Amino acid sequence: MLQIAHIAALHEHKTKVQQEGHLVNTGLEEAVSDIRREIQSAFTQAASEGFSFPDSSNTGMTSNSTLALDSCTLVTHMFSRMASIYLHLVAYGFQKLELLDTDICTAMGMLYTQVPSHLLRSMVCPLYVIGSVARQEEERVFFRNVFSSPPLQDPLFEHRAKILPALEEIWRRRQYTNGLTWGDSLELVPNLLLL
Repeated sequence: MLQIAHIAALHEHKTKVQQEGHLVNTGLEEAVSDIRREIQSAFTQAASEGFSFPDSSNTGMTSNSTLALDSCTLVTHMFSRMASIYLHLVAYGFQKLELLDTDICTAMGMLYTQVPSHLLRSMVCPLYVIGSVARQEEERVFFRNVFSSPPLQDPLFEHRAKILPALEEIWRRRQYTNGLTWGDSLELVPNLLLL
């Protein structure tokens, strides 16, 4: 979660620098590298502890962990994958998404095979971030189903109904627009808590 806060601060700083008409400097690139290194360290530590998750191209694979994957572990790993994708989107926008192949495939594999539906309501933010980079129609159908069915359609959280239209617009813009930024995607969900 600390890295997610660092990424949010990085986005705020980058936006301010750009609004002032300055070019993004090397300090920003260094910050991106530092955050990426911390996130990768978490993935390496998880792997050394025996956690292995399927990717979307190999959904038949099971976890190599001898430990039971509890809800906290699954949510933590989803937020970690989201952080890696979020960092890329803040730094580079929706360009060069091929650099995210491993993160996207692993996140989708976890969503397809590991995450029970009752946990999805605790992962709205990762679902939005990961959903925004969905590449294949199969992945998009998954997010359409998730955001249009219980438990995410809980009346107490009616703001969640606005997320799917935002994802649809991001997917449409990605097809027809070069230079889509993370800031552009946030404009589609103004003042919306991704909780």
